[in-house]
Amino acid sequence: ARAVQNVFKAVVLWAVLPSLAHGLTLDLPAPVLAEESRSESFGSYALPLAPFDGQAVPARSVEGALDQRVFQLDAPDLTTLAVLDPLRAQILAAGYEVLLDCETEGCGGFDFRFGTEVMPEPDMHVDLGDFRFLSAEKGEEAISVLVSRSASSAYVQITRVGPAPAPVALQGESVDL
Repeated sequence: ARAVQNVFKAVVLWAVLPSLAHGLTLDLPAPVLAEESRSESFGSYALPLAPFDGQAVPARSVEGALDQRVFQLDAPDLTTLAVLDPLRAQILAAGYEVLLDCETEGCGGFDFRFGTEVMPEPDMHVDLGDFRFLSAEKGEEAISVLVSRSASSAYVQITRVGPAPAPVALQGESVDL
C-alpha cells in the first residue's frame, strides 16, 4: 500500500507541476520517498555548460521563474544511469537541446559538484564517486538534472528556469528623481 501511495504521490506531483515546469512534465523512474523544493518567481541560476576546466565550472547565468526540486527515490537497485536515462529521453523528446551530459570524473568530480548549485544535505545527497549531470535548453527555458545515490535511494535534483511572469504595473505615489 505504501508503494502505491508513493507512486500516486509522484504522479500527482508531476501532474500539478506543469505551470512551474514551464510545460515540461517528467515521469520519475521510481516511487518518491521525499521531496524538497525552492522556487522564485524571478531568480537566476548558473547553468553548467561544460565540465570543470581547472578553474571553474563554465556556466551561463539564466534568469526567470526558477523551480528547483529534489526527489529521494525508492530505487535501491537502480544505477545513476538507469535513473538519468529515462529523464534524458523525456527532455530530448520535449525538444530540448543537451548542453552538457557527463558522469562523475568526466564532469570534474569534486570540483564540479562544489562548483555548481546543489541543494544541501540531507535533501540532496551527492556521492562524489557516483553522480551524473545533464543540462539542456529550449528557447528561453533551461533545465538541469543531477542524479546521485546512497546505498538504498537515488537522489534527483531538477532545476528549471523559464520566462518570468509579466511585470505588474505599479500604482501609487510618483517619485521625482
